[in-house]
Amino acid sequence: MRVTVLGGNGMLGHKFLQVFRERFETSTTVRRGNTDLPPELTSGVRVVEIADVNDAEDLVVALAATRPDVVVNAVGIVKQSTIATDASATIATNGILPHRLARLGAALGFRLIHISTDCVFSGRRGGYSEDDLPDAPDLYGRSKMIGEIADDRALTLRTSIIGRELRAMRGLVEWFLSNEGGRARGFSRAIYTGLPTVTLAVIVAELIERHPRLTGLYNVASAPIDKCSLLHLVNRAFGVRIEIEPYDGFVKDMSLDGRRFAAATGIVIDPWPALVDTMASDARHYRRWRGASATD
Repeated sequence: MRVTVLGGNGMLGHKFLQVFRERFETSTTVRRGNTDLPPELTSGVRVVEIADVNDAEDLVVALAATRPDVVVNAVGIVKQSTIATDASATIATNGILPHRLARLGAALGFRLIHISTDCVFSGRRGGYSEDDLPDAPDLYGRSKMIGEIADDRALTLRTSIIGRELRAMRGLVEWFLSNEGGRARGFSRAIYTGLPTVTLAVIVAELIERHPRLTGLYNVASAPIDKCSLLHLVNRAFGVRIEIEPYDGFVKDMSLDGRRFAAATGIVIDPWPALVDTMASDARHYRRWRGASATD
């Protein structure tokens, strides 16, 4: 099975490489000049540089080179990015690119697996199902909503991720770990049902192997947890001795209802203590990959 990961050096993309290279004939696209992936992640992986993933010709050339059976789209402009306020770039990457990939999949004969986000919702009430109408109030959420493919041209997984990063250090986990020995605020009324990146990578590998005909839109969700409790689990698992200050002034329920996905696949997602322990067990990789000490 030939699997191409678009965006293999991102927060999620590098975990796909870590998991997929043991199970598939794996290739990845990275932006030209941005190929600083650890050799451990690229051993046996074909790395294809691409000038602009939003350029249709560049994209076709890259996919013609890798000849994938499956394309996993891990490319995206995240909310924390410096260009996230650029509407044209954000809509092109998050909204238009997935549909271009779906058309190419039909023409070139590959299956597309696209990753969406809980941020297509406002978080006013939580418990969102696949039947609920997205109501994101911001550019990022609306751009990701545009990119969702809910028909049989692709498999769209709506979820949220936490995890380690190779370079950017923008996410919740890296921010929290950077406070080792100090203090951090934990939002006790922010409800979350995302997944560690390594867990999502394993789930996607299972979908590639065992559910080759699954298409449409599915929520992939863990059990609901507030972010203050989540940080306490991270604190324990990583042993970083951070004093967490509960804060109830921020209220948002981004929880997704993942029952339809569980029924369609039979995949059971671990409880949060086990998920965080799995994420923490990866720490040794980042010590090597980043050449740092302690929790890095």
